Amino acid sequence: MPQEQNLGRRLRQICAATPAINAQIRHFAAGTVLLQAGDVATALYLVNRGCLRMIYNDGEHDITLKFFTEDQAVSSFASFYNQVPSAFSLVCVEDVELLELRRTQVMQMIEQRPEVLRLAMDALSKRLGEYTLLLARAKTTPEERYQQLVLTSPAIEQRLTQSMLASYLGISPVSLSRMRKRLGIIK
Repeated sequence: MPQEQNLGRRLRQICAATPAINAQIRHFAAGTVLLQAGDVATALYLVNRGCLRMIYNDGEHDITLKFFTEDQAVSSFASFYNQVPSAFSLVCVEDVELLELRRTQVMQMIEQRPEVLRLAMDALSKRLGEYTLLLARAKTTPEERYQQLVLTSPAIEQRLTQSMLASYLGISPVSLSRMRKRLGIIK
């Protein structure tokens, strides 16, 4: 996550140094849907405070694919760049404060500040790597996924409901409780 947090911090610095960009600070309440699957992403967000989740609905269930926290860039990048419908939704897990960049602002930043293109390529490369891991994750057990999440994002668990965490792991909340008890996390 450090590389992605560096991206968020660097983009925030560039916005501050480029007043013509006029990025807006936005506040959203927990539960707010920033992007609905099927809609076209019109904004890129930098998380100043809060937590969001990326959700895919398979027709029956919401499946949590990823969580985003402070200093991370959030959008459906393919939808945002190509102006096509998003395959997933972005939802606020808790109250959030975001720096919002509209598509025209991002394109203006790329034209005016060539380093932004490099930062974007780095972010997209990292995200592609994450998607590869997401596919590989299907071969791991929920327990292994849980241990990996706790290892890579130790504070995230306290920010999530049991059902959100279970959705991310691909199990029911009851199975999550049993697993946590078996691992000695719950007495």
